[in-house]
Amino acid sequence: MKFKSISRKLFFGAILAGLLPMTNAFALATFPTTGSCAMLVTVPVPLGSTIPANNQSYNIVAVLDLAANTIKFFNTRVNYTTSGVTVDLTNSLGGEGTFTVTSLATPAPTEARQLNISITSPSSSTMKANAIAVNDGKTILIQGATEPFSGVCNF
Repeated sequence: MKFKSISRKLFFGAILAGLLPMTNAFALATFPTTGSCAMLVTVPVPLGSTIPANNQSYNIVAVLDLAANTIKFFNTRVNYTTSGVTVDLTNSLGGEGTFTVTSLATPAPTEARQLNISITSPSSSTMKANAIAVNDGKTILIQGATEPFSGVCNF
């Protein structure tokens, strides 16, 4: 009888020990400094808004290399007009740039970072994004700080 009792305790103890690491699977993580992640970035168009005839927005696929601090991207230009939405492949293009990573001021979470992005081609521009690593550092959530966009970067 004692053997069954001990076996049962060991069995349930092993199951419990196996489940414990899973409790933090989606917790905030330390911001990664190596590896590359791919992301899709979209620029929001508010529901019900009146969009001027020649307003243009983008849908961007990008790769962030966190070791080299580089970004490479391809954007698809979308023309929003009063008569509908069209994809403008003639003016869709790729580009690249660099970025630096800095901490955000409180009360932002200590795990959050700011990406200071400098696009070098096809033309020069700068922007800032807020970012935070989740899912044990396998995913970075990105929020535009100086431009309205959002994205998810996965390793």
